[in-house]
Amino acid sequence: MGNIFSFKGRIKRGPYVITFLIYITAYITFKLLTSQDRSYGILGFAFIPLIYILWAQGAKRCHDLNKSGWYQLIPFYCFVLMFSEGDYGPNQYDDSYEPFYGADDYEKPYDANSLTTNPIIPATDNTIQ
Repeated sequence: MGNIFSFKGRIKRGPYVITFLIYITAYITFKLLTSQDRSYGILGFAFIPLIYILWAQGAKRCHDLNKSGWYQLIPFYCFVLMFSEGDYGPNQYDDSYEPFYGADDYEKPYDANSLTTNPIIPATDNTIQ
């Protein structure tokens, strides 16, 4: 995931969705705490780093879609960021990008030429020992 405070680079859907869910959870918790007692108002300053991190992660997610980070200011664009598939390979925002196919393995392009053996049935050695 790299540096969460940086606006440079690219991230996939997973890290962005996790950041967004953390922000929403913190926001709802804050609203529940402050709805009955106004003495928690100083906690509002805790949202400055959270908003900064959300914007930084959003900019990196926009870069993965080959868009400017300013696109995240479009209302409801966060849903595009959550559900759109990112670019494969390098783009104008990151030339050395190697896609990570961990949690999003289903996005990995299929190359039939790279299969030398059947991936389901393991190769066996038929020699007698």
